[in-house]
Amino acid sequence: MSQTSLSRSIMICALVVLGVSLIGGIISVLPVIGKITLGPNTSWINTFVIGQSIWRLPIEFYIAIVALILLAIRSSTAWNMILSTLLLAINLGMIRSNPSNILLWIMIAVSIVALCVSSAFSEGGVKVFFREFSDTIKQLRQRPTAVWKMVAAMLAVAFILNFMHNKIVKQSSEEARDARLVEWYKDARNKANAIDGIEIKIFTDYQCPACSQNVPKYLETALNTGNDAVRIILRDYPLDTACNDSPMFSMHPAACSAAYAVRLVEKEKTDEIQDFRSWLYTNQSKLNDYVILQRLKKIGINNPKDMFDEEINKAVSASIQEARTYGISSIPSVVLNNVLLPAGLNPSKLELLLKSELSGNASSE
Repeated sequence: MSQTSLSRSIMICALVVLGVSLIGGIISVLPVIGKITLGPNTSWINTFVIGQSIWRLPIEFYIAIVALILLAIRSSTAWNMILSTLLLAINLGMIRSNPSNILLWIMIAVSIVALCVSSAFSEGGVKVFFREFSDTIKQLRQRPTAVWKMVAAMLAVAFILNFMHNKIVKQSSEEARDARLVEWYKDARNKANAIDGIEIKIFTDYQCPACSQNVPKYLETALNTGNDAVRIILRDYPLDTACNDSPMFSMHPAACSAAYAVRLVEKEKTDEIQDFRSWLYTNQSKLNDYVILQRLKKIGINNPKDMFDEEINKAVSASIQEARTYGISSIPSVVLNNVLLPAGLNPSKLELLLKSELSGNASSE
């Protein structure tokens, strides 16, 4: 196979990978089509390369493979234009969430230069591209062994890049983010109202899916410190207008009743409280007043309707008011020593901050 045919064959394989990744990206975001962002670090263009969810490959693989193809091509054709545009699109999407990544800025410059050069020398445009595409497919059908060799080479490159990404890039960036988080927390801690010891307040909603996943992990993380100086306090912030007028509508219509029921169980059946919380989290979609009242009867509460008592209502209202003083608007939220931690905090980051606090307390003693 000639060098030109080999280059074209590599392009075909690359475009297949990128094409499937694009389809995977579109499918993966169908539930949230129309939104500008999918999360704090995910821009709309990132969905173009969300093939990571299919291929489990780092973004560096897509950037590297397109760049290598461009470098391997000596003749400037429509292939160059398409791949240059692809490289530019990927890098522009990534730079939004990684503006300090020098490599991405360099690759943007490279892709712009490649696009300009290929545009200036391209002849025939799209017609040339489709003709070359058809010729390459015919050649690949005649040389299947060459295809397997190219696939094997691409997988080897992917493996090496993935290893480097996990062991070097990802680890170093994670360590840097952890250091910034600890530094931010210490600065916020110094500005917050001082308290004795270490106090963790966790604001939850028993119909919140994220709460069911993270709150038990937050509790486990705090308990695993094994330090009596760590105080854990659970608070309510139901996204239900029946007791909380902050939301525009009731996102979780049984959340207030669930919060009332927890307070009643804490008061009358303390030994059942952990199991009752777990039951609420497990049965979120089924919750309503009737289901909750029946569960209270089952665990031995003599008068389940006591959960609507004024005293309990006031306690939940006080918890909601406390959440507002911290500026809480979403759940779950964690307040560590009067510092509201970032929303959606990973339990491992809470562990990191607790270790920082405990080591600080130990050194001060």
